[in-house]
Amino acid sequence: ALPPSWSASDGVSDDIAVNGKNVRTWRNLALSEVDSDQSLLVKRFTFIALFNLGAATSLVTALVVWVVLNIANQIPRMSAPSVRPLNWWVITAVLLFVFAFLERHNDFQRRTVTIPFSMLLKKLTRETNPH
Repeated sequence: ALPPSWSASDGVSDDIAVNGKNVRTWRNLALSEVDSDQSLLVKRFTFIALFNLGAATSLVTALVVWVVLNIANQIPRMSAPSVRPLNWWVITAVLLFVFAFLERHNDFQRRTVTIPFSMLLKKLTRETNPH
């Protein structure tokens, strides 16, 4: 039995289990049964998802460091490296980019988990009906 369906907005959760196996385990089992050319597509989607997550994490980290250094510069007798003053337009733009990267991460992560099931069903359909 395949895992229950979920909507794109729900994301992918390891909490969903069927017969004691989580979604990623079922995905890996389905992926092991498809051709290597098809599994390459899933690996590409995984790379894109992880790349976008890394980009969002880097932007958030840089933003947090920038804000902390600006706050530290406001404290008397605090020797922190000087940074440019806070600019709300930059903060807003960075947060919008973070949101876009996370949205893209979620989209490709969902594809990474759901596509192997479609590939396996297509393969099984071809094997049962070779016409």
